[in-house]
Amino acid sequence: MTPISLSSRKLQRTPVLAPRFDKVQYCDPSDFLLYGFCPDCDPNSDPDCIVGTAPPIGGGGGGGGGGGTPPVPTISSVTFSSSTVVNGTTTVAAGSTQTVTITGSNFSTSGFVQVCPNDGSGGPCIQPTSPPTWGAITLSVVFTIPLSAGGHGFCMQVKAAQFAPATASTCNAPALFFVRAAQPTIKIASRPILITPRSTAGQCAATLTSSAMCGDATCPPGGSYTWASSNSAVGFTTPSSGPSATQVTLGILGTGGTTTITLSYAGPFGGNATDSFTFVLSDDTVAIAWVNGQAITPVFSPGGLGDPIVQALGYGGVTALSCGVTLLSWENQGYLGEGSANDGLTAAEQLYANGFLLSGTGNNPPPRVSPGDQRNPADASYIGGGDYRLYQRLQVSYEISGDARGIDRNSVRYLQEVVQTGTTPEPCSGMQLFSKPVEAHPDNGQAGTSLDGTLVYQLNSARIGPDGQAVNQFLNGPAGGTLSQSTPWIWTAIQYDGNGRIQPWVQGGPTGNLQIFPQYDVYTNTSNLQNFTQGLLMTFIALNSSSQFGGPL
Repeated sequence: MTPISLSSRKLQRTPVLAPRFDKVQYCDPSDFLLYGFCPDCDPNSDPDCIVGTAPPIGGGGGGGGGGGTPPVPTISSVTFSSSTVVNGTTTVAAGSTQTVTITGSNFSTSGFVQVCPNDGSGGPCIQPTSPPTWGAITLSVVFTIPLSAGGHGFCMQVKAAQFAPATASTCNAPALFFVRAAQPTIKIASRPILITPRSTAGQCAATLTSSAMCGDATCPPGGSYTWASSNSAVGFTTPSSGPSATQVTLGILGTGGTTTITLSYAGPFGGNATDSFTFVLSDDTVAIAWVNGQAITPVFSPGGLGDPIVQALGYGGVTALSCGVTLLSWENQGYLGEGSANDGLTAAEQLYANGFLLSGTGNNPPPRVSPGDQRNPADASYIGGGDYRLYQRLQVSYEISGDARGIDRNSVRYLQEVVQTGTTPEPCSGMQLFSKPVEAHPDNGQAGTSLDGTLVYQLNSARIGPDGQAVNQFLNGPAGGTLSQSTPWIWTAIQYDGNGRIQPWVQGGPTGNLQIFPQYDVYTNTSNLQNFTQGLLMTFIALNSSSQFGGPL
């Protein structure tokens, strides 16, 4: 008898232990689960090694060539990375990306996986985003569920060996799942709102865009957009409803108050979503501080025109040169700390000198104050001329946060923002040939949101410069005083609240938004005018450097 080699013995055993279908070999599932391997083939490396029960030789419905039909892969469980169970049915969201783990038997180590409609919808099967990771009894695969799949039932199908895809009648329960329509979300994307002035005075515009999401993906065409405004003075200059209204342009014809913009969206596969925000466009406010010299009449001392101080400052035929020399002397003595108690002047002479200096350094009336004056207070030539003590202009937009703080400080935008210090003309010649320098307050120009979040503000504050402060120290300061501590500040503080309304104007006091002196004229949208007359000169003169704006910053 011819000896049987090991290789020939294995060939002889193969039909007994693992009946063949072409080159397919079968590994008993119990062996694989118990030992992690099969005696005669390796399903982890051999694509022809199937974990499953071999059919009998010659049996099994339709096999050919002397072999049985390979067994149908059986799915025992399907786990999605993100799913919910509703009334016993596994559901996943349309538009979601799912990592799927499938366990079962007869998987082989190659083939393909797909998801096909199981409710008669007739839609196409869904293919994996990348090839599956195969194991003998477990495989992993990633699917992106299209938005169009929402509202339909599907069956997970595994094809290994010669398995034909399952149909509605053969798909077993663990492989069934339902795709729920993706609930759309909508977002007004162009935030915070950016408002720009138009060429027509008092009119502004803003462009708003949107972003619609269906599940994890951008919604495809087919949805519908509807924009709405709560303010009749804020409308839309482009179509505000329909499938193409993803972007709109606002036309803003009024200022002050709040406006709520609402965007409603109907998704292409059902479902609705809304988004909204509230914003403010403030008035365009101009505040001008100026010395009304005509409202100040120097009070003569008992000596009248013959008083030496009256003579020195320019009456009785004495020239402007004498006035200049006198002021220079007072300036030098003020730098040395001489004050009202030791400057050698009587109280009446000090009163006359203060009146003379302030009346002589007056400014011309600003636009629209005098009858027939139609100048625009926002005109660049007026601003650049500096014929005022302070000039301020502010217009802002901002969004309302919805919490107790009111104003969203990160949304504040400045449409108009001007802070200028003006001139203090010389008083001696009567021709205002030159101006003394001014000193801006350290907080001058500061703008922002108050600490409590209830106001948007801008501060304009200054005073006469060091030379003028020295003269003020000589006439009005304490003996041995410091000139910087003897001179008060003037200011304007424009403030808007959470409703876009300007805070009432109050003169004087640390929280007043205007100093008591000089005169202030306030314009709303460059036309409507409010006048605030300058307070008593000597009441202002009696103040010192502690008189400064102390309101919310």
